[in-house]
Amino acid sequence: MYYQLSKVAHFIGLTMLVGTTVVDFFIAKQFWKMLAIDRSKSIAIQDVVSKFGILFAIGGSTIIISGVIMLGVTHWSFTEQIWFQIKFMLAIMIILNGNLYGKRQSNTLRKILQEAPSAQAETELMNIKRNLSVYYLSQMVLFVTIFTLSVFKFN
Repeated sequence: MYYQLSKVAHFIGLTMLVGTTVVDFFIAKQFWKMLAIDRSKSIAIQDVVSKFGILFAIGGSTIIISGVIMLGVTHWSFTEQIWFQIKFMLAIMIILNGNLYGKRQSNTLRKILQEAPSAQAETELMNIKRNLSVYYLSQMVLFVTIFTLSVFKFN
């Protein structure tokens, strides 16, 4: 029973991580469109998106806790399998990428938006836009790879 409940929690946590990332990506696209039209509205969009970090953290924590419970129930048997070891490292990369790279870009973006527009700020905004595109792409590749490993369980 603990295994099944932990698996449900694991899926919920994963859904929160992926869902937050996908929604954040689509809202970010709207943000960049709005920035070209109305800076004040784009700042309002950014303020809303900045709250998504808590959902990402809850999802990540849920995955970690439920994963440890599932491992405990199965006497850590999955840890010897190659697919699990790769999946575990990819999950850590997702969390680190979100907290270190994605969050840093968002914080820098928020700081630039609080300053007066300038040529240098425009250059920095384009760099952030590019960096966030790389971030979203890398997150989605990591998620798809984890899904694939979880389904096929390559040894």
